[in-house]
Amino acid sequence: MDCELCRSPSGQVLHEDDRLKVLLVDEEGYPGFCRVIWKAHIKEMTDLSACDRLHLLDWVHYVEAALLRCTQADKINLASLGNMVPHLHWHVIPRFADDAHFPAPIWAAARRQGASRAWPQLAEQLRRQLASAQTHCWLDYQIQVDQVPDGLEGADLACYRFFAESGLAWPVDGIDADGRHWLALRHGSLDGAEHVETLRLEPGSYRQRPCPRLYQAEFLR
Repeated sequence: MDCELCRSPSGQVLHEDDRLKVLLVDEEGYPGFCRVIWKAHIKEMTDLSACDRLHLLDWVHYVEAALLRCTQADKINLASLGNMVPHLHWHVIPRFADDAHFPAPIWAAARRQGASRAWPQLAEQLRRQLASAQTHCWLDYQIQVDQVPDGLEGADLACYRFFAESGLAWPVDGIDADGRHWLALRHGSLDGAEHVETLRLEPGSYRQRPCPRLYQAEFLR
């Protein structure tokens, strides 16, 4: 099988782990064009396990967020095509109102001479952004809520109710000295800032479940 993405795809490596790699590629007229490439040779998202699908989509999200912060793009385009190279990968493309194709996809006919842009230190900036995105330190087990403690309000109450009523389990971020577990509820604002609220789990309201692999269950971010 001759697959260019199975060999050594061109581009500057921004992140790599045992399942995927993120590359900044040299696409004429489109600095900041990134690809998130799944290492195993598969064709479709439906070929992935639930854990792997979450891992891949997390990294597509991280790359989109990093590009927005570093380029101030008007729009980020996400595309997973694979018609010519049937190896699962995502394109993450910063777009500008004055680029050559906007608002059409970059693979359409050009509409104008695109404005010239360059960010000499972009690769390093993106690497820093992606490194800081990996703030999740999921422990190797899951938490199952059994009951909702009294006296909760706001995000704590909403999170407890969601998991208690749905029956889902989720990985936790850490453990206190007294043995209580906690979950960091992260959410972003329109200006790109990230806000974190911590939910500390009350003793007797939850139990541990074995989790042989990270990202095994669906969970709330």
